[in-house]
Parts: sequence; C-alpha cells; structure tokens
Amino acid sequence: MDEMTELENIVGVEGVVLENGKTRISAVMTSGEKEVLLKGSKRKPELAQMYSKEVNGNVWGESLGKHFLFAKTVDSWERENHLKTFKVDYLN
Repeated sequence: MDEMTELENIVGVEGVVLENGKTRISAVMTSGEKEVLLKGSKRKPELAQMYSKEVNGNVWGESLGKHFLFAKTVDSWERENHLKTFKVDYLN
C-alpha cells in the first residue's frame, strides 16, 4: 500500500502520556491498527497537521510521521500541501 492510501486510511490521532512524562502520538487507521507518529515528545500537542508530502525531518525510516507536524496552525510554507487537521485525543 502506498503512502497516500495509508494517509487516507487515518481516522483519528491518539496521544498517551508515558510514565517518563513524554507524549506518544499515534494515528488510528480504519482497520483499528495504530501507527506511531511521534515516539516521545516533551510537548503535549493539541493538534496534528497532515500533509501530502514529507514535512517532518525529525522522523526516520518509513513512518507516516514524516507527513505530520504538531502545531495549532498550518505551516505557511506548506499550505498547498496541507490535507487535514486532527485533534489529538488523549487516552490518559
């Protein structure tokens, strides 16, 4: 499955505050599977901005996290590539 199809299958974004105080953010897919977008952040983002191209240079490997920035506003440099804004739903 290609990256754009994977992005279209995201139905929500969940956050969990870990025991060490860091936050893990995951995409929830239509199948119920979860893919980690942000492994551990000191911040607790409220919104996740999804883009059609890779915008997050802090993500390594083949993660969908490359297509996300965690900010309240859409990046002005990437406005034409913005697909969707997700509210991060925290489980704890």
